Amino acid sequence: MAYAAPRHVDDVGRDRFMRRAAVRSITFRAAALDARPSQREYVLAGSVLLVVLALRLAYVFSFRIDTDEPQHLHIVWAWTQGLLPYRDVFDNHAPLFHMMLAPFAAAFGEDPAIIAWMRVAMIPISGFTLWCTYLLSRTTFGESVGVWAAVWLAACPRFFLTSVEFRADTLWAALWLASLTVLLAGRLEPWRGLAGGFLLGADLAVSLKTGLCIAALAIATGVVRLVVPRPSGVEARTLRRFTVAAVLGTSIVPLAVMLFFATKGALTPFLYGTITHNVLPGLQLGMGWPLRLLTLAAFVPLCWLGARVCFVTARSHGEAARRMALFLAGAVYIALLESLWPVETKQDYQVALPILLVFVAALGVLAGRAAVRSRPRWRLRAGLVPYALTLVALAQIGVLLEVAPVAGGPIRVDPDLIADVLRLTRPGDEVMDLKGETVFRPRPFFYALETFTRERLERGLLADTISERLITTATHVAVPDSDRLPPRARAFLRDHYLSVGRLRVAGRMLTTSPSRARTGIVFHVEIPAPYAVASAAGTAHGELDGERYDGPRALTTGRHVFRTKADEGPLALVWAPTLERGFSPFAARAADPGMVPSS
Repeated sequence: MAYAAPRHVDDVGRDRFMRRAAVRSITFRAAALDARPSQREYVLAGSVLLVVLALRLAYVFSFRIDTDEPQHLHIVWAWTQGLLPYRDVFDNHAPLFHMMLAPFAAAFGEDPAIIAWMRVAMIPISGFTLWCTYLLSRTTFGESVGVWAAVWLAACPRFFLTSVEFRADTLWAALWLASLTVLLAGRLEPWRGLAGGFLLGADLAVSLKTGLCIAALAIATGVVRLVVPRPSGVEARTLRRFTVAAVLGTSIVPLAVMLFFATKGALTPFLYGTITHNVLPGLQLGMGWPLRLLTLAAFVPLCWLGARVCFVTARSHGEAARRMALFLAGAVYIALLESLWPVETKQDYQVALPILLVFVAALGVLAGRAAVRSRPRWRLRAGLVPYALTLVALAQIGVLLEVAPVAGGPIRVDPDLIADVLRLTRPGDEVMDLKGETVFRPRPFFYALETFTRERLERGLLADTISERLITTATHVAVPDSDRLPPRARAFLRDHYLSVGRLRVAGRMLTTSPSRARTGIVFHVEIPAPYAVASAAGTAHGELDGERYDGPRALTTGRHVFRTKADEGPLALVWAPTLERGFSPFAARAADPGMVPSS
């Protein structure tokens, strides 16, 4: 771990330390970074944060819904129903995020607007991340850098958009920053190692990607110990105690989680869902391994150069240790992510962006202070520096509004889908969805059709038993067609389900013609249920299996025949409650919502 920051170093040690400086021209001056922000800076920074908060509330209720959000919410709902994830409901994420948010979901109940309200719950977590960024920056560079690092992070489009969504990565980033804040804020005392390790362990129970963070922090610690002379008063025994306490703290939450699932008899499903399912040799999205290894090789000198700059621009060994540890924790994480992690997503950078913004803000504040002291021709009035820093934040907000308008972006999940599910089905009814986008209904097929599941289906490591499960569970409702479905299941759903708008129900269109209407329309039923034969005008008239048809009838699996003498136009066989609950296959044909896009 990074060494504690002493108040100062002795004169001899300081001279030796400064003689090592290879880049004297970029030395961070104490006056430049340690100066307290003016009242004007606080007012401007606070104003930007209020603008960001207002935008955040607007995006919460209007920004497009990502497919991961209802997937997470489906698992949260499962906890509220007494179901045990991994055993009763499939999940391939660590459990702590869903366990913590379950009480909030239970308070809202089965509300179609649940995703928006759960997004609101992400706001204080994001605020905590900003606070930790401020504390880290203040500890490492000074008060002014802390203020602007937090403000620029709040306005950063990538961080803003990802943290708007309801996903575990928001809590993941918050706990990671909190652990760094504790570990780097003071002397290497056992209680600090225990507290920081506890937060790291909790973070590991939120996302297993924390393993990359821990690896990056371990590498950063090793480099710091090699490069930075040991501060006076820091003995080997102190380092050992601190390390042991940190390791012990890190193990507390993961062991408690494993013990919980073991007592429920679900340790094996838990380990499969969180580890085994996500480890798939040969799965690699984006760059191939040779290019990834070249990327890693390119990162090594960049990380070393950045670490050297942190070293030579610090005023003490402790300050150098903190800056190097923080910089390398972020830089090495990015290097490992880009080179070793098989599936990279936009949210993977949530833990690195705050660290990056700490150093960007330090450069920004330094540039502003330097401009005040530059030659008269280029000199900037001191009072204009806060406005220049504010313009950077406003420029980020402008980019945000340009790349992702408040109500823009491709729709991945129809926000009205949940409302239709609640209107068409009853509690306990199963609905065939892809990743849990129906939120409040169980899925007949155990696995969510996410990246790893689809790859396992394609390789034959998992059997496509979706059609059999639809029949066995008598599932009458499914989401629209999607290329995420495996071919066999997709064909079955197309043959035996009928679109009624945002959903599909058991049934099919019946091919009609004057001759076939009199001789009989033959069709097969695979999913036994009460069915109705309908026309665009209402209930069809005729004979079903030789008996006069006068309303919905329970049909068994097998061959059936419908005869009609009237010319009623197109006919549809449809799961009977569909019509009773206000849905129609004919209205859906007039305004087909189309296929659900993959993501």
